[in-house]
Amino acid sequence: MVFYAYAISSTHTEEWRFIIAASSVEVMDEWYRSSVEDGMDHLKRKSPELYTYDYKKNYPYDFVYKEGKAANVKYSILFTLVHNAWSIFSTTFFNQFVPDHISGKTFYIRSKSNPRVFWNLSGGTVFASKAARTRFRITSRGVSRGEVILPQDRITISAIDSKALKESTIHWKPDNTFVADAPDAAGGPQVPQGPPGSGSLGHPYPGYVPGAVSEFTFADFKKNLLARGKDVEEADALVSWFTDGGEEWELCN
Repeated sequence: MVFYAYAISSTHTEEWRFIIAASSVEVMDEWYRSSVEDGMDHLKRKSPELYTYDYKKNYPYDFVYKEGKAANVKYSILFTLVHNAWSIFSTTFFNQFVPDHISGKTFYIRSKSNPRVFWNLSGGTVFASKAARTRFRITSRGVSRGEVILPQDRITISAIDSKALKESTIHWKPDNTFVADAPDAAGGPQVPQGPPGSGSLGHPYPGYVPGAVSEFTFADFKKNLLARGKDVEEADALVSWFTDGGEEWELCN
């Protein structure tokens, strides 16, 4: 789904206004973070749909066409100069719901195909449910808190217990469940990448040392996690790992 944003100059807001079209909000986030890391330190993210920059130093697209990290999105993003403030014409766009993928924030996690289904921590295990939901903190291991999260970032997920006022790190276990506060595996915190569907229904991943892991990639929400078990209506469908066979999950505030 194409995602749109505005970019306006922070030093001269009447002119040099752009509409940015990206192939997804994740591509928009990558353009922003990569441009800043490449040297466009005056580029600021006000929201997923609004950015400011200093047109006397750079235009929003400058680093996309240079050698650097931002060049990775060159063919997935488009910049269009729009009318000045005094124009009688208006240029606008309509976006769908989009979460603000910021490291350290808390979110609900819900199914994109069925937005009534949420992740819920019950009895120390993560279930998919229509009956209850839990807030989770998503933290990128590679950037400072408050920065945008990109699909390739390694993340940790922690559950917020609103009753006990407790925060618990979520781990994946070889029995293919996600649980709170299990010990990390000795081999390092990384989910094994076996063939599609490997490790489901309690069968261990090939060559993997039994244990629990607490780091994932943000992209795993797109393709590697699904609800399995009895019924989401009764809150007893386990959230499990299924390599390249999962459904898409999204964060919501």
